[in-house]
Amino acid sequence: MIRFHKEHGQNIRLSEDCTVASRTQSFANALVFSQRPLEESEVFMVEITEHERGWAGNLRCGITLHNPADIVIPQYLLPDLYQLGRSCVFSIKPCMLDPFSDMELSEKNEEDDFHCKYFDSITNCKTTHNVHPELLVNEDYIGVKPCDRGSRIGFFISPGRELFFIINGIQYGPCAGQIPINGPVYAALDLYGMTSQIKVINCHVARLKTLSMDSLSSNHSRKTISEQNLPKLLKKELLLMYGLVEDEEDKLSLSYSSSKRPRLMSKLCWDQG
Repeated sequence: MIRFHKEHGQNIRLSEDCTVASRTQSFANALVFSQRPLEESEVFMVEITEHERGWAGNLRCGITLHNPADIVIPQYLLPDLYQLGRSCVFSIKPCMLDPFSDMELSEKNEEDDFHCKYFDSITNCKTTHNVHPELLVNEDYIGVKPCDRGSRIGFFISPGRELFFIINGIQYGPCAGQIPINGPVYAALDLYGMTSQIKVINCHVARLKTLSMDSLSSNHSRKTISEQNLPKLLKKELLLMYGLVEDEEDKLSLSYSSSKRPRLMSKLCWDQG
């Protein structure tokens, strides 16, 4: 299960075990993030649960390589966060045919085509295999526009390191590519304009490895994990992930192994900042 990060904009109030984010005042300082990095093909999805008229603009969302705990939370997702670099941010528009018109990305280039290459019903798409399809659309809001109350907006990173969106059961993308693999990627959202409250929709089917590691970490100590009949590298990774590695040499060894993975460069200047 995924929730919102404890670090957020000053005008945000979290409730329901950090799965609901509400903007308490104004239209600024309302950023929220996923409480952990996204897994490959994991869909981070929210539903707009409150829609306040009288403002201009709507929900903004995307991904960032910045850990929310390591930065001063910006006032806005656009332009503040993407100016830090290592981020890809979209303004959601009201039209289902083109919900990314006037999209804004870091380091726009006139020679680049950032518009979606295709969009189709999620049932016809083969990019996503680990979601509950019945949760992608709120049955009480069939036909709702992307920015209205009841709309469900999700996004994920494919195995090809491309960013896809799913809006009310329609998949769009790839919307961005060449996302680096050498760092954690967090979901980032801005309750901007008329969007005043969102809630997390946990539609992701967790991988067996994730479930196993979560179960082991919650039911076993460092000593018992070390005694489990598991592959050595997996055992070390598990201990490191949950802060149970005591040997500095082991920490360095694992960090070095991660750094040796292939690195992709991006036209979106992911390495900036």
